[in-house]
Amino acid sequence: MGAVPASIYVSADTFPPLNGPTALYSGIFGGLEIDLNELTSEISSYPPSFYGFTDATGDATGDATGDGNGLLQPAGSLPPLGMTIYGTTLIFDPAISTLLGQTRIEALTLT
Repeated sequence: MGAVPASIYVSADTFPPLNGPTALYSGIFGGLEIDLNELTSEISSYPPSFYGFTDATGDATGDATGDGNGLLQPAGSLPPLGMTIYGTTLIFDPAISTLLGQTRIEALTLT
């Protein structure tokens, strides 16, 4: 079982060290410190990995556009090794546009 069944997920990832281990998590996206332009770009430019729907079991379908491409999309060039990426996902009820939940902010250092 994944997230809430038949919901919308919106994910964001960013690099600013403001999200580090001692962060206050007071950013604009579920506490994630991310520039509004970066957030808008992620959601609008790469829909299958940053935005999508969950199925009846709560698993992410990753198919926000309905084209059947799923979650995995070409990512372009990778950032330099040693950088840390921070991310979180928010879950919404599509019928009433209510926030249902959120993952904790996770960090991944590229090695």
